[in-house]
Amino acid sequence: MEHAKSVGGRRVRRRFAMGGGGLALVVAALVALAIPAAADTIQFTGQGTNTDGSCGQFEGQPPAPGGTQTWQFNLTQTQAGATMSASFSDGTTVTNKREDDHNGNTSFFFVVTGAGATLTSASATFTPSGANSQFVVSHCTAGGTPPTTPPTSPPTATTEPTPAAPTPAGAATPVVAGATFTG
Repeated sequence: MEHAKSVGGRRVRRRFAMGGGGLALVVAALVALAIPAAADTIQFTGQGTNTDGSCGQFEGQPPAPGGTQTWQFNLTQTQAGATMSASFSDGTTVTNKREDDHNGNTSFFFVVTGAGATLTSASATFTPSGANSQFVVSHCTAGGTPPTTPPTSPPTATTEPTPAAPTPAGAATPVVAGATFTG
């Protein structure tokens, strides 16, 4: 009888040990899934541009000199929420620009520059949704409205009070004030 109790006790301990090990594996897997994937940064390597950095393909006619052009960048194998930064030869820069659209596993960005501008550098930061992400210029189109640069400070108009004419002795003193505008 004593022998049966010790064998049964060992079986119970063994089952708890195996169950505890299995539980530890399940907890470890849940923790790994709960940790968000790390963001990656990809550098633009020239895909979709000519060797001088000009747009490699226009949809429709290229823009007239003095006009504008819109660049379409595509970033593949990405989750929603990607950003990009870029510099162009005409002085246009974008920094941490959020994607304009996201469809499936692709982020789309649209950047307006002066006609004939060339891309000097670009990168994107994103969370991958698969392997082998690509950051390319899909094409350009003529036109588009370039981003406006807000003034550093709004203008402020002020008007100084007009001096009053001397008041005769004993007369009431009028209250004179000029308009003052601050903005």
